[in-house]
Amino acid sequence: MSSPNSNANANPIIKYVPFQSKSDPSFWMKLGDHKLNTLRLTQDPIDIQGTFTIQSTITHRGTHEDSKLSSSASCFPGRMRFDQDSIDISSSITSEQEDDINSSNTDTTIQPNKSNKNNNSTVSVSNENVITHGKIQILNTLESFKTINKNELLNKYCLGNLLKACGVDLLSEEFLEDGSGMMDDTTTSTTSIQAALTAFYCLCHLDLKSHKVLYWFAFPVLTPAPGKSIRYSSSKNDSTLPPQCSLKRAWGETKVRHLHEAVHQLRLENIQIPHPAFFIIVPQSQQDGHDDDDHDINNNTNDSDNTFTSLKCLHFSFQNYENLSEGEKEKCMFAFLDITSNTLPEQHEHDNDNEEEEKNKDTEQIPVGWTLRNLIAYLVLKLNLDGDISIISYRPSVIRRIEQESIAMTSTTTSTSTGVNDSSILLQVQLPPKDDYKWPKNSATKGGENNNNNKSTPYTCVGWELNARSKPGPRSVNLAPLLSPAHLAQQATDLNLKLMKWRMIPNLDLQRLSNTRVLLLGSGTLGCSVARTLLGWGVRHFDFVDNGKVSYSNPVRQNLFDLVDCERGGKDKAIAAAEALKRIAGPTIDSKGHVLTIPMPGHAFGEKEVESVKDDVRKMQQLIDESDVVFLLTDTRESRWLPTVMARASNKMMINAALGLDSWLVMRHGGNVPNNRLGCYFCNDVVAPENST
Repeated sequence: MSSPNSNANANPIIKYVPFQSKSDPSFWMKLGDHKLNTLRLTQDPIDIQGTFTIQSTITHRGTHEDSKLSSSASCFPGRMRFDQDSIDISSSITSEQEDDINSSNTDTTIQPNKSNKNNNSTVSVSNENVITHGKIQILNTLESFKTINKNELLNKYCLGNLLKACGVDLLSEEFLEDGSGMMDDTTTSTTSIQAALTAFYCLCHLDLKSHKVLYWFAFPVLTPAPGKSIRYSSSKNDSTLPPQCSLKRAWGETKVRHLHEAVHQLRLENIQIPHPAFFIIVPQSQQDGHDDDDHDINNNTNDSDNTFTSLKCLHFSFQNYENLSEGEKEKCMFAFLDITSNTLPEQHEHDNDNEEEEKNKDTEQIPVGWTLRNLIAYLVLKLNLDGDISIISYRPSVIRRIEQESIAMTSTTTSTSTGVNDSSILLQVQLPPKDDYKWPKNSATKGGENNNNNKSTPYTCVGWELNARSKPGPRSVNLAPLLSPAHLAQQATDLNLKLMKWRMIPNLDLQRLSNTRVLLLGSGTLGCSVARTLLGWGVRHFDFVDNGKVSYSNPVRQNLFDLVDCERGGKDKAIAAAEALKRIAGPTIDSKGHVLTIPMPGHAFGEKEVESVKDDVRKMQQLIDESDVVFLLTDTRESRWLPTVMARASNKMMINAALGLDSWLVMRHGGNVPNNRLGCYFCNDVVAPENST
């Protein structure tokens, strides 16, 4: 690497395009379900993952002037995507929650995609994406989200990983006292380095009642102290090239094709891992081990296409760099996948007609990808590099998935065609001294984001995402319009019940209540009130039995009916009550009405009614056998006798509720364990049932 330029401060400052989060509704829906069923009241951060890759863009059709303007001014930030697969539920299940999860079958429309979690080589892997790892912290109250120190969180959970990956001795720097955020000794591996340099952090508040999410993503990067900005340097070997130059212009198409072939070969050799975010490029001479300067990849002239036969691409790691020979270290380059959707203005060789115009284009700089900041920090702090260095902003036109079965058919020239549409940029960077990354005590910059709130180390990181108005602040999303009314109603009911369970009744078995099928014999005042109460406790399976019709005197006392049910002689009470429950709580409620007459002692019937009575008895016996709990809610004493006998014969739990003019009775019997029988309604009454009407 060459020595620093004497006029480094006159060189342009490198501008970056921060990451922008792109969270699918499925991500927040699954996270909300995970919070409700697994995390509950805990506010500890959990591990999640994201992805990013080259994004396709649509070219604007317009005038020539418009295209000139858009080519230099338009810039679409790289997006890190989060969806339902970003959350690994199994990684955050505690031992106390495992039983609840195993027994839960909560209705969720989001199911995790487990296709990428197997090690079977025949399974398709999303190797066209870069996988990133980070944490998300869900705060229980909006007030805590507003008041929590955001920069302190970033330093606590992210700075340690960055410094450890960059080889900073945390003990000598008197790092965080509690050791939070530290990584283990495996940070020299490829995956751990990439995970640290592309990490993220998210702070959010989930309003599970209104289905609104307030969130703020951060993509942390190590930043130099104020006034120590990283700058471009002059081109190392060709003064005619600007410090930011199209790779095709600097190298020629042949070299660019070699680069794509090398990257493609690296992916073929590691098909089961994601696309690399960083890599090392080493030129290969015609004779292995030949160190002729003509083979220097940094010989930036477009007529040098034949100075080497190929390029070798290595995973970005400390070990891979150390294994290079001194000559390879001098000639190698570093590259990062840049998913920023912007391009340099067209650059051509200077001529007499447009020399001034081309000169202006050469001095025009466009922002580059956010991950370059951590790459430069790693090169300085870990690899101890200094001076001028060439870095490739790798921007292929598209990155395609490599399937296992297609490897045998892949030729060595598979990726050569992509070089024609390549938008990669060659960057000439002036690496800062190590000390530039150490912040002086009590230093701060404008805006508050770069404030050094970490009192235990001179290093700091920044990276909180801008909101939709391009200002520092959180973003929000409203999921309610995307959800069906049935889902909203069910989730709201579940939330109330689970809050009761967490805070007051830890032993409450909500899943058992949800799966319980209840039979309500009687759909009058008692039947309507009991049904509404059970609905509020999460019961979802109802059968109503009644032979009456809704009259005009009923709606004021029986809360499942209204005046419409009384018209044209009145609807059947059992059917009207079942329909009302579905209107109230949505179609997820399994509610049925059965018009049956319960035979009663003292109530005679004619010979023509015998078959009808038998059918009613058989149907009622079937309903009792299929139910888990029977509620006996009829309005006469004798109508309770036959259902009581049937429930006892089937050993079903029966809840008997009765109202009188000046008294009431609620009792339970049936559903007993052996030798522990409870007395029934008539065991406590020596008077035989008779016709009381």
